[in-house]
Amino acid sequence: MLVAERMGKVILVDKNGEKEPMIVAEIKEVKEIGEGGLLGITLHPDFLKNKYVYLYYTYSESGINTLSRIVRMVYKNDKLTDQEIIVDKIPGADP
Repeated sequence: MLVAERMGKVILVDKNGEKEPMIVAEIKEVKEIGEGGLLGITLHPDFLKNKYVYLYYTYSESGINTLSRIVRMVYKNDKLTDQEIIVDKIPGADP
């Protein structure tokens, strides 16, 4: 199971609890402020074939503004890689 943490980490958790949870991604751009952060994660409907994972997070372009984006990443070798921006610069409100 992939679990998103607001601060920008994505953790792989073994559903049976037999393995220790491990970080599979740490998105440095995430801005955890107010109601912002890494807020959403979902798998592509054909995940078993294409290994696509979609994430929604808040970030700051210039350090003073708050924006959000949706990205697609690929899950391979126990890591999320190849970030591709799908929708960008969704306006957000500063706290």
